[in-house]
Amino acid sequence: MARLTLENAWVEFPVKLARGHRVHISRTGGQIDATRGVVTALRDISFELREGDRLGLMGHNGAGKSTMLRLLAGSYPPTRGRLLSVGSISTLFNATPGLNLDGTGRENLITCGLHLGLSWRQINAKMDEIVDFAELGDYIDLPVRVYSSGMLTRLGFSIATAVEPEILLLDEGLATGDAQFAQKAEAKLNELVARASILVIASHSESLLAKMCSRCLLLEHGQIVSDGPAKTLFASYRNSVVDAARADKSEGLLRAYKLATDMASRGELPPLDLEEQGLRYALTLAPNDNGMWQRYVKLLVEQGKPVPAQIEARMILAVLAGDPERADLKLRLTKILQHPDTEISDDLRARAAIYDSSTIVLVHANETENLPEANASEPELATHEKSLPLDIDAEELRQSMTMGSGINRMLQRYVRKLVARGEPVPPQLEAHLLIVLLADDPWRSDLKVRLKRILDNHGDELLEDTQVQAALATKDTEMAPN
Repeated sequence: MARLTLENAWVEFPVKLARGHRVHISRTGGQIDATRGVVTALRDISFELREGDRLGLMGHNGAGKSTMLRLLAGSYPPTRGRLLSVGSISTLFNATPGLNLDGTGRENLITCGLHLGLSWRQINAKMDEIVDFAELGDYIDLPVRVYSSGMLTRLGFSIATAVEPEILLLDEGLATGDAQFAQKAEAKLNELVARASILVIASHSESLLAKMCSRCLLLEHGQIVSDGPAKTLFASYRNSVVDAARADKSEGLLRAYKLATDMASRGELPPLDLEEQGLRYALTLAPNDNGMWQRYVKLLVEQGKPVPAQIEARMILAVLAGDPERADLKLRLTKILQHPDTEISDDLRARAAIYDSSTIVLVHANETENLPEANASEPELATHEKSLPLDIDAEELRQSMTMGSGINRMLQRYVRKLVARGEPVPPQLEAHLLIVLLADDPWRSDLKVRLKRILDNHGDELLEDTQVQAALATKDTEMAPN
């Protein structure tokens, strides 16, 4: 029966280090010991595998996954402890196992087969099967130096999967060639895994490990930090990465970014907290990316977290960089900067100064200081996935009218609210409403007459642009008798 046992096994590599190099743990890899002149790649590893076991190795790049596979394969003998194995071991670490570029495809099939542990008899028995699977035709008898990269991968994969495994050691990085060959290769690989008595696979893919493995080891800096069911370890690993990123550790942020992008590249949906930390790192690489800032704010809201003023301001600036005419965003940015409790860096304030919202012409140009926060503020609406409330009060309507959306309807509703409350309608506001209505229906003589009266009686109270627009709208109107 197949069996693999590691007892307190270490893997150490002798190195020559510069003077003054101290013992420490690097960002990736194991411990560097200058005193002894070694790098400890694996430390005190113990576990046992029996027939039917499916073990997954997981961890960040440099955690020791590939070194562990090579230790189990016998490529790296343990410098301390021991390895016990029963059964033939087959390895699939890459798709081109020792190809000789000057040899023909058939010659490489023989030499690589011997390298993988097949006997001459086994190779001869499998020769036709391997050649047919590779689909190289007459190229099988030509030197492999004339092969394309896809043809090399086909040949190497065909050789590598010709083994009869008892203990199969598999690296996820094994290439399977072009798209046409990939489906065939995947079926072959699944067949190989099913035949193996024991499987050990190193991978970053949670879905792959959950599908293929009954048990996983989580490695970090050459040590086993967790051992258990795949799903339990996934959550533990993600939490450790997120916690390190939240502590603003550069290594943790980088791991969060790599883990989230790896998951996304495989079509897996990263958890919200992991994606949030990954985006924090990504935004250090592309600090003005409009889409990433909006996605980051959306992630905070979806998790029920407050959006800091500094973050919202950065998002608005990123959007304005691509669309500098967004009056709604300029207004929101000004409100953020003017709030007494807002903590904004001097650099951000300097960048925001070029988008001064005082250039926006409001309905009441002399009453901008006390405007309430707009329910119609587009960034907030987009973040909370809300629409403009149907029942909004007069103050919110005033703010909404600065956005230029549905101006006709909102102006009329606002005037009706003022009249209903017994408040006078300012001449500037009434003139603005009449100009907008006449733009939709230029033949309304009653509106022109009313606008001309306002212009004659309150012209000095109107803004200059309103005076010009009113004069143009009423130029062909005769004054009606009082």
